[in-house]
Formats: sequence, structure tokens, C-alpha cells
Amino acid sequence: MRTISKPVIRCAALACLCLAAPAAHAGRVWFDGSRDEDDGQPGMLLSDNIGFWGDVILTGVTYRYETPPDAPPDTISFGGPSPNRLVDGRVHGYRVGIGKGPLIVVFDFKRTCVLKEVDLATMTDRKIASRFEVSPDGKTAWKTVHERAIEDCPAQDLHRVTLADTTRGQFLRLTLQGPTSTRLEEVWVWGDAQVTDKQPEAYRPRVIPEVYTEVAYRSIPGIPKTAVTDHEFHAWRMKLADWRSEPAVWSRVPTWGAITDRPLLPDPAQPLERVDLVMARNETEPVAVALTTTRMERSNIVRVDLSGFHPVGRPETDAPGISGKLRIAGAIPSRDHGVNIGPLFEADNLPGASLLRRYLTNGPGIQDFPKVKLSPSGSAVLWLSITTRDAPPGDYLAELVCAGGRKLDVHVRVLDVTLPNPFVWLHTWGYPTSLRSHPFVYSDRLEREVDYMHEIGLSSFLGRPSPEHPGMLSRKKGGHVMFALNALGDLEHIARTRPVKPDEVTDSQKQYLRNWITDNVENAKKLGLGYNEFCFELWDEPGKGSAVSYRTFAQLIKDIDPNANIYANPCFWAGWAKDGVHGDDVVYEELAPWYTELIDVSVPLELLIQNPMPRSYALFDKPGRLVNAFYNVNAQHSKSERQVPVYRRMAWEAFRRGWNGWAFYSYYAPRGNPWDDSDRAIHGENMPDYQVIYPGPRGPVPTRQTESVREGWEDYRLLTLLKQRGMQKQLDAIVAAYERGESFEALRSSALRAAAGN
Repeated sequence: MRTISKPVIRCAALACLCLAAPAAHAGRVWFDGSRDEDDGQPGMLLSDNIGFWGDVILTGVTYRYETPPDAPPDTISFGGPSPNRLVDGRVHGYRVGIGKGPLIVVFDFKRTCVLKEVDLATMTDRKIASRFEVSPDGKTAWKTVHERAIEDCPAQDLHRVTLADTTRGQFLRLTLQGPTSTRLEEVWVWGDAQVTDKQPEAYRPRVIPEVYTEVAYRSIPGIPKTAVTDHEFHAWRMKLADWRSEPAVWSRVPTWGAITDRPLLPDPAQPLERVDLVMARNETEPVAVALTTTRMERSNIVRVDLSGFHPVGRPETDAPGISGKLRIAGAIPSRDHGVNIGPLFEADNLPGASLLRRYLTNGPGIQDFPKVKLSPSGSAVLWLSITTRDAPPGDYLAELVCAGGRKLDVHVRVLDVTLPNPFVWLHTWGYPTSLRSHPFVYSDRLEREVDYMHEIGLSSFLGRPSPEHPGMLSRKKGGHVMFALNALGDLEHIARTRPVKPDEVTDSQKQYLRNWITDNVENAKKLGLGYNEFCFELWDEPGKGSAVSYRTFAQLIKDIDPNANIYANPCFWAGWAKDGVHGDDVVYEELAPWYTELIDVSVPLELLIQNPMPRSYALFDKPGRLVNAFYNVNAQHSKSERQVPVYRRMAWEAFRRGWNGWAFYSYYAPRGNPWDDSDRAIHGENMPDYQVIYPGPRGPVPTRQTESVREGWEDYRLLTLLKQRGMQKQLDAIVAAYERGESFEALRSSALRAAAGN
């Protein structure tokens, strides 16, 4: 389930290597590691490649072959009309090719374009002869705009060809010839094109845009449950009294619950004028608010801005220990839960306006944020995050301003409470959102992502560590880390094919394993990692029938290095007809002879600890183990507004059991296009996207789900503080309230007051 192909792993490693430069160095890093100092695009992207999230013109481009590829053919459609391998955003492993003669492909942009640059990914045939021609009609008057012989071509993965400023045409023909056969992975075309009413962009929206009538309007475009009739809105507006003249009014909406299950109409008797938060000295606390127009007859464009903070009563004094960040919520379709509030955008990390219109139902309204276009009777949901960094205790104030309207005061009381930083194993089987962002990323992108990973508490990372690995960069910021390393290398397929007993492992296999383990341990030590900062995973989700091999190879690893930590995430899936997992007797019989002795990082599927399984639970609850944790496969609820608190609950479940870890699949492992939950993976798998975060042009785009992860991590730290202080009576009362189902907001408030001595 969580396997990522070797080409993707190589791509992720390259991305990490490319992005290691500090943020001060502006510029772009291309997928092959080359750099330039430009902090922008070569032009508007015209070729509609998946994986590029900046400014594009959706031309509706298609292409055809004059010499059909056969080695391999272009037969897999991924995220668009077939054929599309050349624009599917995959530069590793998904190529087209021709065995003999040149590969000739003709792109049709459906309109006359100014063509500025053509980029080719040639990961297989790094030297390639090329000729580019343009034509107004694709039939006659082909004009050569670039030509290069193979002996003049440098051997490299990426070839960028800048065209003359006068290059224009609707059709672009590429003629390519490799050393023998010809293979091509991807083509990007940059430039400009006119968009008119007669030649609009080919948005291909994932949800058909609504046509408004004078009967009912949506608070959030594309979400029918937010519909309000014209009579309802008129009656509400009449009750606003003096507020009726304002362009828009503020209201609180559920920060963690469902937002769009009803119209977003504030209480007309009490429009929101102030938000109050109580915080520790080193945490982040979010709050969701809505801005609702007072206009029904037309759209309403407003601008929203958040001021800096100052101590209450001293507006001229800065407050460097406290800051705010304002994001706007996008409404995005999902395959199982309809359209919901999803991505939370900062103004400098919005995807291109055309892409917002394709993937979001409220894209046209938020594309110019901090300017917001409120539809008739409509609302926008804004996400306000306040962060304290060693802020002195006291009261602070900022203003959230709607230009031309009334401000919203944001009042924060900082208590004399500092959260500790205990070791917690928080694993998500995910990679940075830059993983499939092509053909370039901005040089500060990874730092921005690592900052967010660190902020929400992620501590466990996949992949062999290196100085440029996100985990190592997080470690430099003071984060706890643990790397999950591949334990078996080329022996994994042998171990998984059949039960392997100790006497069936050959001497050559033992030597291979010794070399593999030793090399990984030495690499970790060279980076300054201790044994408690990495572990070895044999394979994913061992279950019924896996015990013999798992025990055999885990023992061999311990024999090679007794200090090596072994990871296991037993699953034992049996289907919902059998309560999800096999029963206690089956699980215990498989694991009891070896699990307690050999497993140092224990991560059973959550169902194995939720179902009544007392004997097996004792195996998972070993005192003194390096990591006692559990995991949840979250694709079923990662797009549900109602299930946002699931990610916070995991921390409480771990704490109440006395465990120090939890995990979910996944932070970022989309099956196809991460902005399209309904497409298929390149290899045909038809599943929802396993992700709780989205890729933006300059960094990750959080969701309420990722924000909930951080809240759980901070709750765990707060509960740990009470435990460190010996406040067991208060702690027992808070955990009991959690088990009774009290809200997380109330639980946090009780714990924070207890920590402050109130």
C-alpha cells in the first residue's frame, strides 16, 4: 500500500539535494539540479503539464505523432486526454520512444501563441538531435525555429531551448533523434497567448460552475448545503441594522468541525467584532472566521489584511514574540465527500489563477487574495494562525481589517506556560510536496516545507539520510527525528515471497545483509545520528503468514548489530466482515514468539488496539520500548470536514495509553494529480489521494487536517508538561474528560489553566 517506486525515490532525493540552498539565494532549481537566478517563470506554461502549479494558460493543448512511438508507446492516460505521457509531470520512468528513425510529435495549442522556451526531459537519451518548427495551421508553412545536431548536444537530463521573441504559431513540431533509438520523458512549452470570450481557456473544471439565479445563492460556490434563498438573505440583511451599510460582516465558524453543512449567515444581532485566544509562550493556535457580504444584487470585492501585534494599551510598541498569518480557504471536490473546505492558501503561495478555476469551486473568488471576490450573498472562510515564540506573558492585540468595513480585533492572552519538547515518533509515510513539482522549484521551497513539517511535529522520515534530507534539516531546527531505513535491500523480495527459516538463508545472503546494514549504520553515524534516531523496516504491514520471515531477518539484523532498532507495523487485515483484522488468537500466535524481544519501534494498525485483543495488546504495550505507537490509514477521511479532529485525537489516544508515537498514511502520497482526487494513478490504481496537504508554487499548502496534526502534537506537549510537574490528579481528570467525549477546545483550556496554576 505504501510502496513508492525507485524512480520516485531517486526523484525525491534529487529534489532534496537541489533544494538545500538557504532561502536567501533567490532563484530556481530545475529537476536535474541545475540552477539559475531568475525568480520567476520562463513565460506562461502553455503545455498544461501536471506538476507545475504556477501561472499557466490552459490552451487545451493536444498532441499527435507523425511517427508513432513503439518503445514504449504513449498508451497510458494520466490526468487528461490520451495521449498525455509527454505532459503528465513524470520525468522518471514514464517515457515514450521509437526504436528506429526520429520521434516526431506535433503540439496543437488551439490558438496562436508566442513561444518563448521549450524544455525537454531526456532522462534516458541524454544526447539528442532536435529540430523545432512552428506553423499557423499545422499543414503548411512550417518554419524552423531551432535545430541542433546530436554531436552539438550536451549529455544532460534537461535541455532548455530559448526561442526568438518573434516565434509565433498554433502548432509546434518536434523532431528528435537519439543515438540509436529515441526516448523522451516530458515536454514543457512556455510563452504567452491571448484569451478572449471567443477563445477562452480550457479550464475543464472538476465541478461544473454554477449559474446563479434570483432564487438561491451559495455561501460557498459549489457547495449546495450552503445555499440561502433570496428571501432568507433579505430578511437577514434587514436585521443587521447599522451593520447593513458595511461591505461585509465577520463571524466565527467551527475551527475543527463541519463548516459548510449550512449557510454561512452570521447572527445579525451580534456580528463578530473580537476574537479571543489564550496561548502558551511557544505554540501556534488557529481560528476560523467567515467574511459574509451584505450584497445580494452583485458580487463584492473586498481586501482583507492582518496587522502586526502590539501589547494592549501600547499600540506604538512592537511585539516580536508573537505573529499572525492569514490564509484563505479553497473549496475542493473529493470523490467520497463532495465539495468541502480544503486547502488554506497564503497570498504568496496561490497556484495560478487558471488552475484555481480548474480545481476549486471558489477559485475565481480567491485567486487575487488578499483581495476577495464575494459572490452574491456569498462568504469566504479565512484561517487565522497566531504563533508565539518565547512571547512574554501578557495581553496582545492585532486587527483583521476588511477595507472599507469594520475591523475585527484579535486579542491574545499569553500565559506563563512553556511547552516542553518531548521525543514523539510522528510518522506519515510522506514526502515533501516538491516530490512531483516540475520542471523547477524555487530555491527556498524546501526550507519553507521543512519549517511547516517541524511546526506540526513530524519527526519520522523515510529514506537514507543525507545532509540535505528534510529530516536532517528539521533536526537542525531542533526537531527530534527518526529515519525509517530499508532493512533488506535486494533481499526483500526473497523474504516476502515465502516463509524463510534461519537455516534457509544462504551465506552470500547473510554477507549481503551484513554489508547493507553496516553501510547504513556507518552513514548514519557520519551524520551524527545516534541509534535512537534511525530504525530498520523489513517490509510494510506484516500480517498473517509473515511471522517466520520477519523473525528470521530481524534476528539476523540484531546478530549483525545488537544496537540496531527494528521497526514493524503489523496489520493483519481480514476485511470488514471479520471486524477489519484477524482475531486475538491469530495475531498473538504469529507475534508472541518474537515480537517483544526483537521489535523496538512497534506501530500496529489502530484496529489491533481498538478491537478487544488483550493478549496481543500486551505485545504492543511493552514498557521501556523505544517507540510504542499505532497507525491509521486516513484516505477514507482526509477530505471530510467532519473528520478533521481525527488527526488531533491520535495524540490523545497515544498519551492516554502511555505511548510516545502515532502515525497516519499519509502527509503527501497522492495517487495521481494531487489537486484531482478523482483521477487514477499512472499504473491504474483507482483510489483517493493519500494526502492531507497540497503543493503550491512556492511551498506546501496546509489544510485543516495538517493544522489538526499540529494541535494534537501541542496537546501532547501540554499534557507532558502536567506529567513532568507531577500534576497527576489534574491530568487524570483531563484524560477522563477526553474519554467522555469533551471537546478538544475545552480539554486544552483545562490543561492550559492547570499548567498556569489557574
